[in-house]
Amino acid sequence: MNLKTTLSNGWYAEIVTVTPEMARKMLEKNEGNRPKKKSVVARYAAIMLAGNWSLSPDGLIFGRDGRLLQGQHRLSAVIIADVPVDFVVWRDVDDTVFRVLDRGAIRSASDALGIDRKLAEVGVFVVRTITSEKARPLDEDVMIVAEAMRDYHEFLLDGSNANRPIVSAAPFRTAACARMMAGYDRQYVKSVFDGLIHGDIASLPRIAQSVIASIAAGRFVSAGGGAKQTESFVRAWDVFDPTKRDNERVIVRDNSRAINDLRKVFGGVLGQK
Repeated sequence: MNLKTTLSNGWYAEIVTVTPEMARKMLEKNEGNRPKKKSVVARYAAIMLAGNWSLSPDGLIFGRDGRLLQGQHRLSAVIIADVPVDFVVWRDVDDTVFRVLDRGAIRSASDALGIDRKLAEVGVFVVRTITSEKARPLDEDVMIVAEAMRDYHEFLLDGSNANRPIVSAAPFRTAACARMMAGYDRQYVKSVFDGLIHGDIASLPRIAQSVIASIAAGRFVSAGGGAKQTESFVRAWDVFDPTKRDNERVIVRDNSRAINDLRKVFGGVLGQK
């Protein structure tokens, strides 16, 4: 496969089927990049071996001098997996411009991947939570998770346009989608989410009513970043479980249970054991 597009600034992109031999040659130009993470390479290789690698707009990037600017983990994974893989390959890219574009504060996952902002939010949250990495998630991982969640996320948000603090944030949306992906009743999860979003207390099961009461009283954890988001997800995980609908409140003694459940849902799509 080889489709070429040239831009007015001289950059050009091709869709290239990269073989292990080609990957070794490309990596000869890998200079000045951050150290490779063996865990990332192993995860990508597992995805490639399973035939689940998806073509992404965020591909391999080479500078005007031929130096590899992005893609060392993917190329290394091709070598380990020993299979050919399709990539978008950008060439003759100005590395000064690339360094600006690749900064997380300037380019969001939504911008980089060309997907809905809310879907990108849950993709980023899932990857960070199940990999336990504090650094910005790799775009390929976010895209893989986002595509796996897309239909469930669209179903969840259908008719629920209101924004409500905490319950409409990424941790709650992730918990709801993951419950559906794990085989729980979609209509039940959707009805609980709608009731939370619209504040329809009478329609909610007892455990979800307790969440509304805790938020109103200022007792529920904030939907801020980092650990606070994780705490919010852990509590939301039980809220969307129909077997706990009659519980009077959310009781969390160990965050690891909910996080391990999330890993079971998404570990397969990210090639994790």
